[in-house]
Amino acid sequence: MIKSTGLTFQYYPTTKFRFPDIECQFGEHLLLLGESGKGKTTLLHLLAGMLQPSAGNIFIGDIETSALSGAEQDKFRGKNIGIVFQTPHFVESLSVEDNLILPQFLTGNTINRKKAREVMDRLRLGNMMHKKPSTLSAGEQQRVAIGRAIMNEPVIILADEPTSALDDHNAEEVIKLLEEQAKSANASLLIVTHDKRLKDRFPKSIQI
Repeated sequence: MIKSTGLTFQYYPTTKFRFPDIECQFGEHLLLLGESGKGKTTLLHLLAGMLQPSAGNIFIGDIETSALSGAEQDKFRGKNIGIVFQTPHFVESLSVEDNLILPQFLTGNTINRKKAREVMDRLRLGNMMHKKPSTLSAGEQQRVAIGRAIMNEPVIILADEPTSALDDHNAEEVIKLLEEQAKSANASLLIVTHDKRLKDRFPKSIQI
C-alpha cells in the first residue's frame, strides 16, 4: 500500500502545491488526473522519495518513507519502487539489455540476465536486446522503460505521463503492459497523466 496525507510542496514563495490524500492498496490501480502545471510530476517525485515534502507524510506499507534520510530513500526506492518517466532516459552507450539490468547493478542485487531476457520476451522485444536504445521507436523505448522499472520486482510502480507521446495503438499497448506487470507482482500502480484517453479505463481516479 502507498498512502499520503496532508502533502504539500513549495518551489518558490509563490509556487506551492497542495495535494489530495492518496491511498492505493497493493494490487490496486490508481489514476491521478490533472492538467499541465498542477504538479503531477512533482507529486510522483514526492511519492518516489525523489523530493522531500514541505509538509505531510508518505507511507509505503508500514514504513513512513517521508521520514527517511536521503540515502535511506535512495536505497528503499531502488528495492521497492519502479518508475516510468514521461521521457525514457537511457545510457545511450549501453545496449538495451544492459540498460535493463542497470537497476540491479545500482541496488547491489544479483545481475540476472536471464530475467532481463524473459522480461524483454514478455514485452515482445526479445530480438532487440543488443540494440542501442536510440535505434528503437518511441513506443519500443517506453516498453523498455517499463521493463527496466520492474526488474527489481517493485511493490509500487509509478508512471509519469506514459502515453502522452504515443498514438492510440502504442498507448493501449503501454497501458496493457503496465497493468500486466503490476498484476504479476501484485504491485500498486499509480499513473499521473492529463491523457483523457485513460480516464474511462481506470475505475479509481483522483483529480489533482
